[in-house]
Amino acid sequence: MALVLQTQVNKIYNVFYNKLINDSQITKGEQECFLSIKKKIYPLLVNLNFNDFYLKILIYLIIKYYIKKEIYILLNNGKKNTELNDWMCLYELFILNNKLILKKIGIKVYDSICKKILENEDFCQKEERIMIQKTPNIYCRIRTLIKYFNFNKEEKDKVLNIFDNLRRKKYNLTGKRLQSVLGSVIFLFSSLNGKKISQIEISKKLNISTVSIRTRYKEIVNLI
Repeated sequence: MALVLQTQVNKIYNVFYNKLINDSQITKGEQECFLSIKKKIYPLLVNLNFNDFYLKILIYLIIKYYIKKEIYILLNNGKKNTELNDWMCLYELFILNNKLILKKIGIKVYDSICKKILENEDFCQKEERIMIQKTPNIYCRIRTLIKYFNFNKEEKDKVLNIFDNLRRKKYNLTGKRLQSVLGSVIFLFSSLNGKKISQIEISKKLNISTVSIRTRYKEIVNLI
């Protein structure tokens, strides 16, 4: 039985891997990241009570959450890491299937499977669950929100570097609205680089108040 399950796992994993290779021009680093997950799937899978009908979906979600876990670890190690970019790019490519899976099984079953993975002690410790669940959604959302400002690549990289510095200084995002933090970062960026972006302009584009921008600005300005 164990051998049969291991064979099924390898077969499904290879389908995902080949799809990534064929549909996307992934780098060698991204390939290595994806391959490193393979040996982790089976041990976790045998500890989960699953329905054979959902095996492919369960493996997909295990892979997804292992990618998120690796990103969480790298984001919180306090250092710049070139491997982080490989994992982030891999995540964005891999979750292209997320909507199809949600449509197929529905949000209740999807959430139930995700909960089983996150609550398994072999996957992560209790205190890590919420942050792993949120990671890297926060950082993907930052890249989406920045688009409202029509920055060129150099300007966008500078804004993202400020976020990276905040991360390495252990700035706590918990309980804070991302738009407010981003607004304060953009205001700081504009001050440091001689760009005239007013708090009012930022507040309108991010649908936040100027008060929230100033509040978060006071928190971050001495960390940079």
